[in-house]
Amino acid sequence: GLSASLADDRFTGCYRTTKRGAVMFPHRDQGGLAGYELRGIKADGEKLKVFSKGGKRGLWLSRNVATASLVVIVESAIDALSHGELYADWRAGYVSIAGEISSRQKSLLTGLIDKAASRNAMIVVATDNDSAGSKHFKTLCGLTSYKLSRMVPVGKDWNDDLVYCVKAVS
Repeated sequence: GLSASLADDRFTGCYRTTKRGAVMFPHRDQGGLAGYELRGIKADGEKLKVFSKGGKRGLWLSRNVATASLVVIVESAIDALSHGELYADWRAGYVSIAGEISSRQKSLLTGLIDKAASRNAMIVVATDNDSAGSKHFKTLCGLTSYKLSRMVPVGKDWNDDLVYCVKAVS
């Protein structure tokens, strides 16, 4: 399950757990830590999905993204873990944008895509199965002359697909 993904070498050190069980996913830019995604379940059972107050969205990266032969760009770090669990392709490195793509993220993504393309890595955009996911794919394609491909989940996002698969086998 997800605990296996969290223990995966690609993801160790790429998140922190709070005392209340929420998970923090650090975003980095050229200057280092820029902010973090916070995900979990609130006391009332509602989903917790926020970005750090005062933080700036950089990119959340798996540890192996700089050397991966397959780079997968997703909308959230949870999507990265879920996609990693569903596909278990150990060549894959992951990048999360945490929602809308800002101009500073475009610069970071352009550099990341250029570096991946220069080492002949395959780059897959695995954004959500909705209009925002399609918009992100179009934006990312506009950042490079490199041919990006898109992988779309069956449900709204990769976490929905993972939850469905887990329920189906239990």
